[in-house]
Amino acid sequence: MMISDAAMVAVPHAPRGPLRALLSFFGLTGIADERTDRAFEVDGVVSPPDWQQARVAAHRAVAAIELENVDAAEAFFTTAFTLDVTLNPAQIANFWRMSLTGLEVAERALRTAGRYDDAAALASEVAFRFAAHPSRQPSQAAS
Repeated sequence: MMISDAAMVAVPHAPRGPLRALLSFFGLTGIADERTDRAFEVDGVVSPPDWQQARVAAHRAVAAIELENVDAAEAFFTTAFTLDVTLNPAQIANFWRMSLTGLEVAERALRTAGRYDDAAALASEVAFRFAAHPSRQPSQAAS
């Protein structure tokens, strides 16, 4: 999944502000912060900034989970969470549609990247979302 130029919006210094949330709601997730939207050039080749590389790696990880390639997904997630320490896994497209295995891989990648608090928060959210609720349990017949 590529982010088009039309989806790139410059947001002044509020990387987690209400404007970002509003634009994210409308599907404009490729938001460039003025402070971090700096590409760099090495030997005439322009590389995208780290935040953009991180999002590409995160989307590749989700795609790898869909293909049931757990090792590749963990490598992509680890790369993404290492490149951009502000990357919120919940804001990755189709993140919550992944299988439980995929969510556990993302949690391991957060721990590998040194983001232990984020890993704990993700683990608790996954436990809550996948917990067996009494209303979902099959009724047990009394003997």
